[in-house]
Amino acid sequence: MRIRLGTNVPRCTGGIFQKICLPADWQHYHAFQILRLLQTCLWGGNDSLDFSVHWRKQLPDHLPWYLAVQDGVSESFVGANIENFSGLFMGGSTDFKRQAGKWCDIAHHHGKLFHYGRASTYKRVREARLIGADSIDSVSPVLRCADDPTKVNTKRALTRWIDEALNTNPQGELFQ
Repeated sequence: MRIRLGTNVPRCTGGIFQKICLPADWQHYHAFQILRLLQTCLWGGNDSLDFSVHWRKQLPDHLPWYLAVQDGVSESFVGANIENFSGLFMGGSTDFKRQAGKWCDIAHHHGKLFHYGRASTYKRVREARLIGADSIDSVSPVLRCADDPTKVNTKRALTRWIDEALNTNPQGELFQ
């Protein structure tokens, strides 16, 4: 699984996001993937998908473009347009994220990747791993750094977050 730590993105945009996803062995920094996300406003439903599909036709094919799935999108619309994208990006509200397994299955059924956005809690990181997400991101470990002058707690939290993502948490079986 690829993981990404970084800054937050605005809630509404008229353009393209780039997310840099570090590989699971991120300590070595020898490779990374750039995920490009098309969307309009979060919770825009099928209107957001229409915008993404329109712009995708005008963008180069050699880059990995992801389609955001979020509150209000329909499976039929995504299924009809997924072939033009490298994968699905799980966005939306906390309630919508409860459907992540379904969207991951849809992406993989079509031979596409699935990215779980805003995996900000250990529970979400674990869920993303268990459903088979190909990559995740979060700003939470980075934001914790600002509130921790000694960085001791930040390092502990970051290590636990990464352990959850890589399934190397020694107490992971307690949460299954």
